Amino acid sequence: MRSYAASDVLALVKLYPLLSEQLSNAQLFQELMFEQIHAHIQPEEVKAKRRLRKNEGDIEELKAKLDGCADLSRLVLSNRELRLIK
Repeated sequence: MRSYAASDVLALVKLYPLLSEQLSNAQLFQELMFEQIHAHIQPEEVKAKRRLRKNEGDIEELKAKLDGCADLSRLVLSNRELRLIK
């Protein structure tokens, strides 16, 4: 179990120098590393964090979509987007 977890960490350590230049948000990278390490230890907590981050991203995209639309009467939203507005 330890060697399996260590292999995940070693892979991230090798990828960090390559991705650090491309990664603009260091906080996100730290969260992703934490999730990768704890995915098998605390799977429910990791799933909840991933779901929350996905919803936050979807809300930001929806806000951008609403701000970019000039004529709101012609805007068509999906059921998921309507649930996010609530």
